[in-house]
Amino acid sequence: MAHGSRDATAGVPAEAVTDARRTFLRSGQVAPEVRAAIQQSWARSARLGVDPDELHADHDATDDADQEVFERIRDVLARAAESFAGEPVSIIFAAPSGRVIHWHCSDPSLARQLEAVSLVPGVAYGEQHVGTNGIGTALELARPTLVVGGEHFNERLSVFACAGAPLHHPVTGALLGVVDITCAADMSNALLLASARSIASQLQDALLAQVSGRDLSLLRDYLTTSQSEAGPVLALGDDLLMLNQSAQDLLNDVDRAALVDRSAESAHDPTPRTFETDLPSGAVARLRYEPTFHHGTTVGGVFRVRLDEGSDGDVPRTPTGRRTSAVPSPALPGVVGSSPAWTGAVTLVRQHLLRQRTVLVQGEPGVGKLALIKAVHYAHNGSLHVRVFDCAVIDDLDRWIERLVDDLDTGVGTMVLQHLERLPVVAVAPVAALLREYAATSSAEGPRWVLATRTHTGRSSAIDALLAPLFEATVELAPLRSRAEDLAPLARTFLEHAAGPSGCGSPRRRSTSSRRCPGRATSPSCSRPCATPYAGTATG
Repeated sequence: MAHGSRDATAGVPAEAVTDARRTFLRSGQVAPEVRAAIQQSWARSARLGVDPDELHADHDATDDADQEVFERIRDVLARAAESFAGEPVSIIFAAPSGRVIHWHCSDPSLARQLEAVSLVPGVAYGEQHVGTNGIGTALELARPTLVVGGEHFNERLSVFACAGAPLHHPVTGALLGVVDITCAADMSNALLLASARSIASQLQDALLAQVSGRDLSLLRDYLTTSQSEAGPVLALGDDLLMLNQSAQDLLNDVDRAALVDRSAESAHDPTPRTFETDLPSGAVARLRYEPTFHHGTTVGGVFRVRLDEGSDGDVPRTPTGRRTSAVPSPALPGVVGSSPAWTGAVTLVRQHLLRQRTVLVQGEPGVGKLALIKAVHYAHNGSLHVRVFDCAVIDDLDRWIERLVDDLDTGVGTMVLQHLERLPVVAVAPVAALLREYAATSSAEGPRWVLATRTHTGRSSAIDALLAPLFEATVELAPLRSRAEDLAPLARTFLEHAAGPSGCGSPRRRSTSSRRCPGRATSPSCSRPCATPYAGTATG
């Protein structure tokens, strides 16, 4: 590659860009000649607290899904590496998280330089880890990006030029990773970014060749429908989900999840149909379903969606003679909250549990995960037991497992694995085996719910790989700070609870009763619930 003495920032000399970065680090001011994309990346890096002088490598095991993508494109990357044989460049493939999956460099000197900055497989190179760079910034911007010399946020990376090009799935458009070409900063030229783009295009072609005929048939019907439909459109197959821009713009995350869940019930029906379903937000979605066929077999279908504030009752029903939503209002005894995030999560938990799906409820400590589970349990199966197994408090593992087995064998009631993230590593495999056996042998003896709660702190790769995938659904509870609408009703309920409802006995008795069973406490002198109020503020 030809030598150059200027950075990619508008032909500005490399020394000027380096000085501009140092000025930014001292004062927060950025010289106008620095590219806008680099300015923004520097600002993000600073907000994230990235060290501009030293590198702090984040080593972790590669996710199985990332490795699977790499296996499907391995041959193309090998051929690309051959085309650069003898050149002082490296070809890198990184996951959507920025973690390096594959690394090839035939130049010993450059290889040593890359190893010195931990740019090797297993290390995360997202912006949040090392600041502005060809991998992390390309992922952040979702477009091909060149970062040269002093444009890097970290001083130790300023000796490199990095060109990153994101790789997207050819059918779904999902981000699969990024291709990066790295060389010495003074070796950079316009061909670096073009080469990264070319390799990404070759990888996408290779992935397209591996797409099944079933998926292509569904894609064809989805594209045909999307071209003639201005409203939301979604397509569902065995391993494929596609939503058009209207579905993403007009539906919030909770409504989208509910819509996909309800659509899945019809996605392999060979007969076209129209039905309606209630969404957590209160809107009504009217869906027109058209099946997709491949060699005479139904492989999924496409749904046109119409949104309405309410139903006039004239839309054809599902075969059961009702709208697909069988879940009542999200209001539950013992929990309060009216924000879309809270009511949506409540509705999803109820929907999954009424279908007896295994559910993983996630959120920050104190958002009310266990309180919500207990409230749903008591609302629907109050006469049955709810047993909580705290993964953070296991004195005798063998006995703990025995109790788990005994409860699963009962066939009814609710079982909760609380604090799943704190389950000891030695217990992960046996618990996973029990859950797999439960999934394979569970019968319809009675209402049976199996759930787990987990926070995002102290995540375990073993639990992520072996346990989390065994749950059929995951529901995220948002923290109270992001649900301002819930503050007033929560405060009001706490005040009412502290004052005590009339006819419920003395304050001392009410207080003792409420602490005994926060999910559904009943005072001895009153027949109605006196539950401790939650709006995502209870522990668990």
